[in-house]
Amino acid sequence: MIKEKSFLEMILDKKPDKKVLDKMGISESEYKEFMKTMIEFEQPKYNRVMSSEEKEVLTPEAFGYLIDLLQMGSIDDETMERIIIIALQVGNFVKQRVTRQMVDEILNFIIFSGQRSVSVKDILDLLILSDHEFDFGNEVN
Repeated sequence: MIKEKSFLEMILDKKPDKKVLDKMGISESEYKEFMKTMIEFEQPKYNRVMSSEEKEVLTPEAFGYLIDLLQMGSIDDETMERIIIIALQVGNFVKQRVTRQMVDEILNFIIFSGQRSVSVKDILDLLILSDHEFDFGNEVN
């Protein structure tokens, strides 16, 4: 007697048995769609290590916030990199560390403005209007 494959065994083998699928009430197209979804779900995670300059300019909370947004799928890796580049420019200009709140404001500006590229001046104007106090005499540590 030949043992029928379970659905899990078919998934692991990636070979659907039409009789078993029919018995389970699953069409071949539903099976293929399920497999496609599983393959997309298993995309490799984006790994990112902060450079020494980034560690000096971005607070750990700001970087952690970006990582959290990336892992939730709220932003993609390209957007994360754009935010980091802008944050580095802002932090170096104002001679202060970039906080989580500042990163959030930069991100919101980029997303809701619809602009693919923004200038540091635009971001500084935004942050100044948001009542951030900058001490231009301090050095970034």
